[in-house]
Amino acid sequence: MKILMLGSKEYPFGSGSDLMSGGGIEIHVEKLSKYLARDGHDIFIVTRRFRGQRPYERNGRIRVYRIGYLPGRAFRATSFNALSILTASRIIREHGIDLIHCHGVISGFFGAKLSFLTGKPMVLTPHGTIVYNRFPANEALRFFQRVAIKRASRILFISRYAMEHISPKTGRPSALLTNGIDLEDFTPTKKAWKGTRFLFMGRLLEIKGIRHILAAFSKLHAKNPETQLTIAGDGPLKDYLLEFISSHPELDIRYLGWRRDTPKLLSESDCFVLPSWEKGQPVALLEAMSSGKVIITPLGFITRRTGIPIPPRDPEALFRAMLCYSKNPRKYSSLGTNARRVVTRMSWSAVVKQFEKEYLKATRSRTSSIHTSVRTSRSR
Repeated sequence: MKILMLGSKEYPFGSGSDLMSGGGIEIHVEKLSKYLARDGHDIFIVTRRFRGQRPYERNGRIRVYRIGYLPGRAFRATSFNALSILTASRIIREHGIDLIHCHGVISGFFGAKLSFLTGKPMVLTPHGTIVYNRFPANEALRFFQRVAIKRASRILFISRYAMEHISPKTGRPSALLTNGIDLEDFTPTKKAWKGTRFLFMGRLLEIKGIRHILAAFSKLHAKNPETQLTIAGDGPLKDYLLEFISSHPELDIRYLGWRRDTPKLLSESDCFVLPSWEKGQPVALLEAMSSGKVIITPLGFITRRTGIPIPPRDPEALFRAMLCYSKNPRKYSSLGTNARRVVTRMSWSAVVKQFEKEYLKATRSRTSSIHTSVRTSRSR
């Protein structure tokens, strides 16, 4: 099958120079494409072009087309996705694409237009719900989402929360799959440092709980000085974070900025902390599970068997959980082992099979609808 991937803002993950270039969607598209290609599919990825990158490159069955975009928070996503239509139309025409897979609602909107113009079936992965923006951005995103859903042959959710909040309103065929993890990238390591090293990885957004983790760690360090907090990521709260570190020199906080060496960061930590109250299944969480780390988070995917659950938006509960772990890490060591065991069922080599089944349903349903339309027109 020849599959066109739309919506990834950079490829490979970590190659972009934009402040908000890559995240969960980009990792998802890269890994999904890798394993689809291993199964014999031809993958065509349209993504943004950054300085020093080639406009086109091919790696086996994966072809990458890079295009320009307008810089700036308000324009980059929309301009990139709009300009993608021209390149994507040419790819469909020249290579006979079988299926368009759109990631995110903005690419879904433009992918819907492309599907209408070319007659190619489209599937949509929303990658969560609309929670990050205010009016009028939210209204625009909801409009994009309605258009994308109406055109999609199937909606492929990777978040149960997103499926429960979006699917009942659409009436469109849908499936709950999962994010995958590439187990080849991660190896569990044993605790080696005498103190406790906490790690946060992700975008520096309010919803990720950055302020809460800083407040919790301030109290923790006063109770247990042999603790360290490492923060890796970038985003709007970077200045707040740097000012906090500068004004609290007594705290052992390391800020690394955006990093691409995730497996190394996890191997050098003891406990992964993600106080986010967003709904979904962040890739960083799966990466921490794959590394066998003890995880503290309010996200429902983690249970008492696989981590330390805490209430959302509760820095006091976060402090208590971090304190308990730092006082007796051996007590919680089995949680990381259990998390690694659970996440093996979500390896990309297994997850990709689910996507292939949904792709086949989408192409068959599209073919069936075309035949039905032809028979109806002839009967008239």
